[in-house]
Amino acid sequence: MQHASGTTDVAFIPYNGGPAALQDLMGGRLDFMFSNTSEAMPLIRGGKVRPLAVSSLKRLALLPEVPTLDESGLKGYETVAWGGVVAPRGTPAPVIDRINAALQAALQAPDVRKGLAALGAEPAGGSPAQLRQLIDAETDKWRAPITSAHIEQLD
Repeated sequence: MQHASGTTDVAFIPYNGGPAALQDLMGGRLDFMFSNTSEAMPLIRGGKVRPLAVSSLKRLALLPEVPTLDESGLKGYETVAWGGVVAPRGTPAPVIDRINAALQAALQAPDVRKGLAALGAEPAGGSPAQLRQLIDAETDKWRAPITSAHIEQLD
């Protein structure tokens, strides 16, 4: 419902994965949703869903015509899906270094970069310390909203 103040009521509907939610979007059971680019791109290309905005602060190379939420009026809004490779606590440093070196090399391979770009993913790469910094920053970023909304934290 649109309010006179310009705000809109939005309900969070938990799904068991993006594909199920996208199915409901295409079936008209949802008005809109946030989705990972990699899941939505085949449907965007096929004309089955229409991108409204991206949640990064910069436009995606894959969808240059789609504005950011920041550009659309939600100033400063940024939520970006990211992934990292982790190992069990106590894994010896030489093993971690070897795995990281192999991952960094793979992320530089043209066919890997092309495949990731086709999904809308931008490989970042980096060191284990940089991944730890990202995890810590994301944890800090989301701690306040989770706490203030009284969202139950999982162990």
